[in-house]
Amino acid sequence: MFYFRLDAGLIEKLDRRIHRLGYASRAEFFTAVSYAVLLGTLADETTNQTSTIQGQSGLSQHLPTLPDSLKIWMEKSVPKISEEQILSDLQTIIRENLFPVIAMKGKDIAFTSTWKDIRDIYREQTGIWVTESDLKEAYTAFDAVNRTELIRYREEQMEYRTNQE
Repeated sequence: MFYFRLDAGLIEKLDRRIHRLGYASRAEFFTAVSYAVLLGTLADETTNQTSTIQGQSGLSQHLPTLPDSLKIWMEKSVPKISEEQILSDLQTIIRENLFPVIAMKGKDIAFTSTWKDIRDIYREQTGIWVTESDLKEAYTAFDAVNRTELIRYREEQMEYRTNQE
Protein backbone atom coordinates (compact mmCIF):
# COMPACT_ATOMS: atom_id res chain seq x y z
CA MET A 1 0.00 0.00 0.00
CA PHE A 2 1.25 3.50 -0.76
CA TYR A 3 -0.03 7.05 -0.79
CA PHE A 4 0.85 10.13 -2.80
CA ARG A 5 -0.58 13.60 -3.28
CA LEU A 6 -2.15 14.94 -6.46
CA ASP A 7 -3.78 18.28 -7.20
CA ALA A 8 -7.58 18.11 -6.70
CA GLY A 9 -8.27 19.11 -10.33
CA LEU A 10 -5.93 16.43 -11.58
CA ILE A 11 -7.57 13.79 -9.38
CA GLU A 12 -11.02 14.50 -10.87
CA LYS A 13 -9.70 14.25 -14.44
CA LEU A 14 -7.72 11.12 -13.62
CA ASP A 15 -10.72 9.43 -11.98
CA ARG A 16 -12.88 10.12 -15.08
CA ARG A 17 -10.16 8.71 -17.35
CA ILE A 18 -9.66 5.65 -15.12
CA HIS A 19 -13.35 4.79 -15.27
CA ARG A 20 -13.51 5.39 -19.05
CA LEU A 21 -10.65 2.92 -19.44
CA GLY A 22 -12.72 0.29 -17.66
CA TYR A 23 -10.97 0.22 -14.29
CA ALA A 24 -13.22 0.08 -11.24
CA SER A 25 -10.89 2.07 -8.99
CA ARG A 26 -7.62 3.99 -8.75
CA ALA A 27 -6.11 0.98 -7.00
CA GLU A 28 -6.99 -1.30 -9.92
CA PHE A 29 -5.58 1.21 -12.43
CA PHE A 30 -2.32 1.76 -10.54
CA THR A 31 -1.98 -1.99 -10.06
CA ALA A 32 -2.21 -2.38 -13.84
CA VAL A 33 0.31 0.41 -14.36
CA SER A 34 2.66 -1.21 -11.84
CA TYR A 35 2.45 -4.59 -13.55
CA ALA A 36 2.94 -2.96 -16.94
CA VAL A 37 6.03 -1.12 -15.76
CA LEU A 38 7.45 -4.23 -14.10
CA LEU A 39 6.48 -6.81 -16.71
CA GLY A 40 5.77 -4.81 -19.87
CA THR A 41 2.40 -4.39 -21.49
CA LEU A 42 0.87 -7.65 -22.51
CA ALA A 43 -1.97 -6.13 -24.49
CA ASP A 44 -2.90 -7.75 -27.78
CA GLU A 45 -2.04 -4.89 -30.13
CA THR A 46 -3.94 -6.34 -33.10
CA THR A 47 -7.32 -6.74 -31.45
CA ASN A 48 -7.03 -4.13 -28.69
CA GLN A 49 -8.62 -6.68 -26.30
CA THR A 50 -8.27 -7.22 -22.56
CA SER A 51 -4.85 -8.33 -21.30
CA THR A 52 -4.20 -11.08 -18.81
CA ILE A 53 -1.39 -10.55 -16.31
CA GLN A 54 -0.47 -13.13 -13.70
CA GLY A 55 -0.68 -11.67 -10.21
CA GLN A 56 1.65 -12.43 -7.32
CA SER A 57 -0.68 -15.07 -5.93
CA GLY A 58 -1.00 -16.81 -9.29
CA LEU A 59 -4.54 -15.50 -9.85
CA SER A 60 -5.18 -13.96 -13.24
CA GLN A 61 -6.32 -10.39 -13.40
CA HIS A 62 -8.07 -9.16 -16.52
CA LEU A 63 -6.98 -5.62 -17.20
CA PRO A 64 -8.10 -3.40 -20.08
CA THR A 65 -5.43 -2.23 -22.48
CA LEU A 66 -3.45 0.66 -21.09
CA PRO A 67 -3.66 4.04 -22.85
CA ASP A 68 -1.26 4.64 -25.74
CA SER A 69 0.23 7.65 -23.95
CA LEU A 70 1.18 5.43 -20.99
CA LYS A 71 2.69 2.83 -23.31
CA ILE A 72 4.77 5.53 -25.04
CA TRP A 73 5.92 6.89 -21.67
CA MET A 74 6.85 3.38 -20.53
CA GLU A 75 8.73 2.70 -23.76
CA LYS A 76 10.83 5.83 -23.23
CA SER A 77 11.18 5.67 -19.44
CA VAL A 78 11.30 2.10 -18.19
CA PRO A 79 14.76 0.50 -18.32
CA LYS A 80 15.00 -2.39 -20.77
CA ILE A 81 17.25 -4.44 -18.49
CA SER A 82 16.39 -6.55 -15.49
CA GLU A 83 17.18 -5.76 -11.87
CA GLU A 84 19.61 -8.68 -11.91
CA GLN A 85 21.44 -7.20 -14.90
CA ILE A 86 21.64 -3.81 -13.17
CA LEU A 87 23.15 -5.48 -10.09
CA SER A 88 25.61 -7.39 -12.27
CA ASP A 89 26.61 -4.25 -14.18
CA LEU A 90 27.14 -2.35 -10.92
CA GLN A 91 29.36 -5.12 -9.61
CA THR A 92 31.44 -4.96 -12.79
CA ILE A 93 31.92 -1.20 -12.35
CA ILE A 94 32.81 -1.72 -8.70
CA ARG A 95 35.40 -4.36 -9.65
CA GLU A 96 36.93 -2.15 -12.33
CA ASN A 97 37.14 0.93 -10.12
CA LEU A 98 37.20 -0.14 -6.48
CA PHE A 99 38.64 -3.61 -6.07
CA PRO A 100 41.83 -2.43 -4.27
CA VAL A 101 39.87 0.02 -2.10
CA ILE A 102 37.38 -2.61 -0.95
CA ALA A 103 40.16 -5.13 -0.37
CA MET A 104 42.18 -2.73 1.78
CA LYS A 105 39.53 -0.58 3.47
CA GLY A 106 36.38 -2.72 3.34
CA LYS A 107 33.06 -2.32 1.58
CA ASP A 108 31.51 0.04 4.13
CA ILE A 109 34.26 2.66 3.90
CA ALA A 110 34.41 2.25 0.11
CA PHE A 111 30.64 2.67 -0.13
CA THR A 112 30.55 5.80 2.02
CA SER A 113 33.31 7.43 0.01
CA THR A 114 32.45 6.37 -3.54
CA TRP A 115 28.79 5.47 -4.08
CA LYS A 116 27.96 8.75 -5.81
CA ASP A 117 30.87 8.29 -8.21
CA ILE A 118 29.76 4.75 -9.09
CA ARG A 119 26.18 6.00 -9.55
CA ASP A 120 27.44 8.66 -11.97
CA ILE A 121 29.55 6.16 -13.92
CA TYR A 122 26.56 3.84 -14.25
CA ARG A 123 24.33 6.72 -15.34
CA GLU A 124 26.86 7.74 -18.01
CA GLN A 125 27.09 4.17 -19.32
CA THR A 126 23.41 3.23 -19.30
CA GLY A 127 21.29 6.34 -18.88
CA ILE A 128 19.71 4.75 -15.79
CA TRP A 129 19.72 6.35 -12.35
CA VAL A 130 20.21 3.85 -9.54
CA THR A 131 19.41 4.50 -5.90
CA GLU A 132 21.71 4.56 -2.92
CA SER A 133 20.13 1.30 -1.73
CA ASP A 134 20.77 -0.32 -5.15
CA LEU A 135 24.41 0.62 -4.77
CA LYS A 136 24.61 -0.57 -1.16
CA GLU A 137 23.26 -3.93 -2.31
CA ALA A 138 25.82 -4.07 -5.15
CA TYR A 139 28.73 -3.31 -2.80
CA THR A 140 27.50 -5.90 -0.29
CA ALA A 141 27.01 -8.55 -2.99
CA PHE A 142 30.42 -7.78 -4.51
CA ASP A 143 32.11 -8.15 -1.12
CA ALA A 144 30.32 -11.41 -0.37
CA VAL A 145 30.93 -13.04 -3.74
CA ASN A 146 34.58 -11.94 -3.99
CA ARG A 147 35.58 -12.34 -0.33
CA THR A 148 38.37 -14.87 -0.93
CA GLU A 149 39.88 -12.85 -3.75
CA LEU A 150 39.68 -9.63 -1.71
CA ILE A 151 41.39 -11.25 1.29
CA ARG A 152 44.12 -12.70 -0.94
CA TYR A 153 44.76 -9.29 -2.50
CA ARG A 154 44.92 -7.58 0.91
CA GLU A 155 47.35 -10.22 2.25
CA GLU A 156 49.58 -9.87 -0.83
CA GLN A 157 49.68 -6.10 -0.39
CA MET A 158 50.48 -6.38 3.31
CA GLU A 159 53.24 -8.90 2.58
CA TYR A 160 54.67 -6.64 -0.13
CA ARG A 161 54.72 -3.68 2.29
CA THR A 162 56.40 -5.79 4.95
CA ASN A 163 59.10 -6.88 2.48
CA GLN A 164 59.67 -3.27 1.41
CA GLU A 165 60.49 -2.18 4.97
